[in-house]
Formats: sequence, structure tokens, C-alpha cells
Amino acid sequence: MTKIERRTWLQDLRENAEMMWLLMLTISASQSEIRQILSSHFYVLCCTPSKEGRQLFFKVVQDLELVKVFKDFCDRRNMEYETVRFLYDGAHINGRQTPKMLNMENGAEIFAARQQLGGGVATLLYSHVFNRSF
Repeated sequence: MTKIERRTWLQDLRENAEMMWLLMLTISASQSEIRQILSSHFYVLCCTPSKEGRQLFFKVVQDLELVKVFKDFCDRRNMEYETVRFLYDGAHINGRQTPKMLNMENGAEIFAARQQLGGGVATLLYSHVFNRSF
């Protein structure tokens, strides 16, 4: 790859946020060019499962829809994406939102919790009628 081809490729890479998600360090660009791209466009996010306490760190582009991060997180944890809710600053995150939309800073922490249906009023009524506690 010539210098002109490499420079054009890097410009395309900067413009296309989706490709930056798949960026590999095996490209023939110099290390300083790679660091410049990574430092100017990436946020570091970590997802924490509520019970396990282990963290996974992801590097993503500011304009990348978080659904890709969430699905990757679920794949790595052997969880179904539809059964997990993701929270940032105590609020539910829609998968179509981006770090830029949420004003996330570098090192932002996203909590992952299994979605739970039920409980609430129905459980209280059941326990009151049948004199059972949970």
C-alpha cells in the first residue's frame, strides 16, 4: 500500500464510524496515526453485570449505536440480548442511542441487569390474600 493509498484509507476510516468499530492494529499505518485516530474518536465503556461484578471494557466510536456493544456484551456473557437491560446514570439506555447523544465521558460505566417481569402490586395482593410473604 502506497502512502497516498494509506492516507486515503485513513481518511475514509475517520469518516466511517462503523469501520472504526472493526479497526485492527494489523493495518500498515504508523503507530502514531493509529493512536491519533483512537484518541480522537473512541470512548471507553464498561458494562458490569449486577451479580457477577466482573467488567468488560469496550472501545467504541462516539457515533456508534450502542446496540452493537450490548449485543457483543451479551454474546461474551452467554446471555440473550432481549433479556438484558442496560442503564447509564440510573436511566434505561435505548440501543439506538450513541455515546454522543448521552454525553458520555471517557470511562463511562454502563450497568447490565437481567430484565425481570412481575412482582410489584400482583405479588403484594397475592401475599395479602393468601397470607404468604416472599
